[in-house]
Amino acid sequence: GKPYLWLGDGNTVGKLHFDPFDNLLVQLAGSKTFRLADPSRNERFLEGHMREAELETIGEVVPRLRNLQAHTLNVSLPPVRFLKHKLTESTSMVHSPIDLMNLTKSAERYPTAAEITFMDCTVHAGEAIFVPS
Repeated sequence: GKPYLWLGDGNTVGKLHFDPFDNLLVQLAGSKTFRLADPSRNERFLEGHMREAELETIGEVVPRLRNLQAHTLNVSLPPVRFLKHKLTESTSMVHSPIDLMNLTKSAERYPTAAEITFMDCTVHAGEAIFVPS
């Protein structure tokens, strides 16, 4: 497959999911904690496949990206809206309703959550983590 680049502002929280491809995360600043769950019995995760959407934009995106200084100068920019153009047949986005940060509460609604084992891994600035698919 083709490579993807994900950038975050430090306030990103991910839900329990798995990716259909390997990941290599390089932490440039700050730190990020991963809660990695044992995938050997993934039926405990109650996974759901979500169809992906193709998006279209209304407004100018590229000129806004070229003029990031305008944002730092506190200049008002016209809004950009993203609309769902169509759903694809791809279901590579796989998510779970279980909250790994609060398994006790999740187990009240989803009893299999009590059986999930995991480990935490914190990646600091200048470090990397490889997460296989």
